[in-house]
Amino acid sequence: MNRSTQSPPASLSPLEELVTQALRHLQDLGYSPVTLDNYRWVWRAFARFCQTQGSTGFSEQLVKPFLEARGVDAGRPAPARVRCFTTAMRILTEFALQGHFRRFPYRIAQDVPLPKSLVDALQAHERFCCEYLRLRSSTVVTRTRNLRRFLQFLHYRRTISTLKELRPADLSEYVLAQQHKKPASIARCLADIRSFLRHLAMQGVGPQDLVKALPTIRVPSLATIPPIWEAEELDKLLAAVDRTAPKGKRDYAILLLAGHLGLRTADIRGLRLEHLHWEEGRIEFHQSKTGVSLTLPLIPAVGEAIIDYLRHGRPPTKHREVFLRLHAPFDPLWTQSLRYIVTFYRRRAGVRGPRNGGAGLHSLRHTLATRLLRAGVPLQTISQVLGHVSSESTQVYTKVDLDALRSVALDPEEVGHA
Repeated sequence: MNRSTQSPPASLSPLEELVTQALRHLQDLGYSPVTLDNYRWVWRAFARFCQTQGSTGFSEQLVKPFLEARGVDAGRPAPARVRCFTTAMRILTEFALQGHFRRFPYRIAQDVPLPKSLVDALQAHERFCCEYLRLRSSTVVTRTRNLRRFLQFLHYRRTISTLKELRPADLSEYVLAQQHKKPASIARCLADIRSFLRHLAMQGVGPQDLVKALPTIRVPSLATIPPIWEAEELDKLLAAVDRTAPKGKRDYAILLLAGHLGLRTADIRGLRLEHLHWEEGRIEFHQSKTGVSLTLPLIPAVGEAIIDYLRHGRPPTKHREVFLRLHAPFDPLWTQSLRYIVTFYRRRAGVRGPRNGGAGLHSLRHTLATRLLRAGVPLQTISQVLGHVSSESTQVYTKVDLDALRSVALDPEEVGHA
């Protein structure tokens, strides 16, 4: 019997018991003995570090100091040994907060099993969202993913097998377990759960007043500043791409679509060959987020990068999507793979990226909007380029260019005499 499957002795500390449970969970997911041994070694080192800090249980606040003590720098490329520390602590943190861990990317992950009653309720709500609420498929996918995590928490951390057992205290515990996330992410998750609970009450499956137990988190649309790349670091990022290899040809075209045309990640993933109108020099497609048609100029740099990839990097396939996997099966890229592209080249280039947020593909879209604003392009035009339904969505970029705002600020004397 593998050591990770043995019951923990009574003398173990709470953190050591958590480690034992996490190892057993990963073994059930099919992780190899070598990987389990590597994670066990990291987690034991973390347990010793926590003891020096006077803690015998898991503390999320000690994860970052522990990684820094081991020489982990989030802004620099890391060798495999250091990446093992980061991955191991990410897994342990998610297991401690959620009671389970899902492998990346989601398409190859084994879903953590749930009782049939919970699965049936989830599938019924998914059909309700599609057939009655008429939500977009991308919205249904995101909502289902959030609800599955919620149900996994209920089953593995609160030992709930049927939704009739659900109580306000269970909801409160789940909200507390989400405190490490950004307010916008929590608000979206709670909105999905609120819809799910209303549907349960409508069917007579769950208690009627559970929705009232969920807090309402309001996130102002202009509450955050978008992550923006400095021009020098963005140049280094693009220069780090090896454009002689198929991967580099594909990734370079993707980076230009995000940085020069402002395409969203989902739109890059869904871009099809028929969306490229070479003779007219334009790209035309329906946006995945809004469903509204968007037409953009196929500027030379972007067009040349796409042609280079299509001719010398794209594998032969029946798929109409432009961007595909590098190895068989040559399926369209998944969203998670696209999000990792910037991280890959940021580490290769040795740059930190935006100081005020994430460094994914969407940050290149934000950077384009800010550059256009600084160049004096009207907000209405920027809104059209980005495909915003309302120009109010573009207002967030006015907070970035403070110098431009100061240059057009009203004189206090003018205000006083108006």
